This record gives sequence, C-alpha cells and structure tokens, in this order.
Amino acid sequence: TNHSTFQLTIRVAMTANEMFYRCVVLFLCCVQLGTVSCTFLNATNVTYGIDSITQLLTGILPVNSLCEVAGEKGVCENKVVCSLGFGYAMGTGNCAYERICCQYKHTCGGRLTALQGVFQNPSYPQTDFNKQMCTFKVEVATTTCAISINMREYSVGVIENGGCLKDAFTILNYPKAGMVNLCGNLNGHWEKFSFTRKMSETLEINQLLMSGNYKWFMEIVQYDKCQPIVTENVDCGVSELPAGGGDEKLPPWTAALQWAATNTLFCGATLITASYVITDAKCVYNVPIEMVLVYIEEIVSLNADPSPFNIMVSRIVTPWTYKETSGSLVDKLALVKMASPVKFSRYMRPICFPLSGGITEGTEVSYATRVYVPPLTPSTSAPRFLYKSNVVPFLTCQREWSGLGLSIDTTTFCSKFTTGPCANQLGHAATVSRSNLIKSEIAGIYAKSDCTSTSPVVYTNLYSYLPWLRISIV
Repeated sequence: TNHSTFQLTIRVAMTANEMFYRCVVLFLCCVQLGTVSCTFLNATNVTYGIDSITQLLTGILPVNSLCEVAGEKGVCENKVVCSLGFGYAMGTGNCAYERICCQYKHTCGGRLTALQGVFQNPSYPQTDFNKQMCTFKVEVATTTCAISINMREYSVGVIENGGCLKDAFTILNYPKAGMVNLCGNLNGHWEKFSFTRKMSETLEINQLLMSGNYKWFMEIVQYDKCQPIVTENVDCGVSELPAGGGDEKLPPWTAALQWAATNTLFCGATLITASYVITDAKCVYNVPIEMVLVYIEEIVSLNADPSPFNIMVSRIVTPWTYKETSGSLVDKLALVKMASPVKFSRYMRPICFPLSGGITEGTEVSYATRVYVPPLTPSTSAPRFLYKSNVVPFLTCQREWSGLGLSIDTTTFCSKFTTGPCANQLGHAATVSRSNLIKSEIAGIYAKSDCTSTSPVVYTNLYSYLPWLRISIV
C-alpha cells in the first residue's frame, strides 16, 4: 500500500497461531509505515506507533532464540527484520513460526544488538593491511548471564618479548580482562565468561592493528541460561588397573597432547568428559587447533599392550584472564575439546570432577605421568610412573618459591615427592581419593617444579576453578 495508514480487522475468536501471524503482519506494517490504525470488532479505533506496537507484542512474539545451520550459528528472526538489520538469512534451521536463522555480521565500529553475531575484519575472508584501532560493541541483553567468543579464525600479529606489542585484542570493560592482550594465531580458541547487564550495558572490544596483514572471524553469543549442565559420568574415577612405581599402565583417564606435524608428545592431559581433556594453559597458549591432537592409549585387556590413537581438536578454552608470565601461575589451566567424543569402556573412563570441597594440608595425592624428553613419539614412549605424595602447608610452599621469584596464591597447592622424575610434566593431573575410597577426583594440574632445588611441586588448584569448569564445558 502507498497509504500512510491501513485498516486491519481481527476476529475476537481466533486460535493462538492466528493471533501470532496477525501480530507479525501488524508489526511489519508498523516497521514499514510508521503508524497503524487498527480497528477491532466491538472496539474503538486505536492508533499505535512503532514503539507502542513493539511493547505490545513483547509478550506475544517468541524470544529470538539461537539457531544453527550447517555449523553456522545465528538468531531466529523474521526474514524482513533480518534484512532490514543487514543480517544474512542462512535458512530455517531449528527456528519455528516461519522464522529464519539470521546471522548478523559486523566489522570495525559495529554494534551488535542481537543475542548472536559475527565480528570480522573489514575485508574478510581476505586479509587486511591498514593500520588502525578497531572497536566493536555488544549490547548486553537484560537476561544475559554469560558471553562466549569463538575465534573461528584469528591471525593477528605475533607475540614479541612475551607480549602483544603491536597488535592486541582486548576486552575493555570486563574485570581483569583489560590487563590481557591477545595476538598471534588463535584459530579455534574459545572463551566464555560471566557477564551481566548490571556489570555494563555494553561489552566493549578493542582490536589494535599496527602490523598489517591480519584476518579474523569470531562468533559472539549471549547466554541466558548459566546453570551447570555438565554431570559426572557414573563410572568416573574408577580404575581397575594395578598401581605401581614405574613403567606401569596409567589410569584410564590419562591422555596426552601431540603435535600433529611430528607426532611428538609434548604435554599431559586428563579425560574429564567424553569430549574434553584438561591440561596446562601453557601447553596450548597461542597454539591453533590444527596443530595439536589428543593422544590416548586404549587398553583392551590387562595382558595386552595399549593401543594408541589420536583425535583432532575442535576447541581450546583457557580462562580469559590467563596471562603468560614467568612469575605467576594464575589461571594456568585449559580445556581441549576433541572433534569427536571417545567411547568409554572398562579401561577408558573420565576422572571425577573436583567436588569434595577442597584440598588440605597432609592430603595424599596421586600423580600419574609420562616423562617427556623430546624428541618423543608414541613408538618411543618413555617410562610411565604412578606416584603418591602429601600436600605441604601453603605458607611453606609460598616461602620456598618466593626465593625463586614465583608468586604462590590460593589458586595453587603444593606437594613433595620423595622420589620421582624431574622433567617436563606439564598438564598431568594430581588426583585424590573420595571418602568412599572407590572413586578418585581430579584435584590439580601440574604447573611448576624446579629440578635444581628441593622446592615442592606446584599444582593449579582445580577446586578454585570449579565454576569456570562448569560454565566452559559445553
């Protein structure tokens, strides 16, 4: 119609679906015409503006839920609204009410108002070279409790002298995140952190680009449900393998990380779910997913040699505030998601979550490890070890390590081995027995030791990171 107003007659007796579709028509007319004159049977003539109609339909229109088409995420949206917002219609996906899955893409200077969207360099998928300061804002919804950033593709600058000096990706208004700058090749890295509108009405992202030759494509998603959804496997933490002091079969949750190009094992890891292993953040810091594999030795029977296999990686998750420094061990843990889940068996099971409440002085911890002395491949696997030790007082650990220039806080704990290897042990797990003595749970991740002194071994205390684990395993 070319008229500035139109007349729409709606029956009083109608089904819920009829009401919905007529409301959609009414809403779209408001968008296009600005003002709508609506005549209801047995009612007076009422005129609504766009803002009034939007408020009127808030309780009727379904929430713009998240959707997915061929691996691409978007928001269920009306096709016209998607087009007016410069979104890309990907298909229906799992959307209802004749909505389509819409993906909103933004570049420098953009502002995302939907629950999901893409932030990319201006010429993506091509590389850009202009030196600039690129800003991007996310409007935080009233129901948002967490936000995730999935770096599907990210190649911006390089780490120089331990930091991002010329190029840096930074979240400006998230607590502690302003101290963290990211750069390098971060393909497949994924971060999820708690964020609400009470903290800020917008999430502000800044990308410093001074080197040129950069490209990125990242998905940003807001979540309105943040209750833990991960539950333990019923058979977690149970090992039927014999324990010993050297060259033994390792517990059924033991894994490792392997360089894809050379098949070299370089860090320990532990099965925590069918899809995730947990390791040390240093092992995967600035490592793209295509460079690393998860290595697992499957045991068919106690009398047979382990059968090794590896799995590609689909995601790397570290705490957003992790910072690679030699004098700090804060946030030194990472989750690595496998491209396909493993199938649990009698001799392949996950470790239990750290749920018993904490670790105290004198607690006995078990430590299962391989000794990695590069070059080391599965065919030349080093001896395997199973050791036990006791947690030392926190102040003792803090005092001994302060003399070596290392800051120890309550996100770590320490133990001393009377015997055992002193080599590259990064990423291996320290476990404790639960009160029933049947199951074991993961307590820490090996973080630091000093082969030249008698200082205790330092572990990342996973009891301090249980909320992060809960929100990150998705």
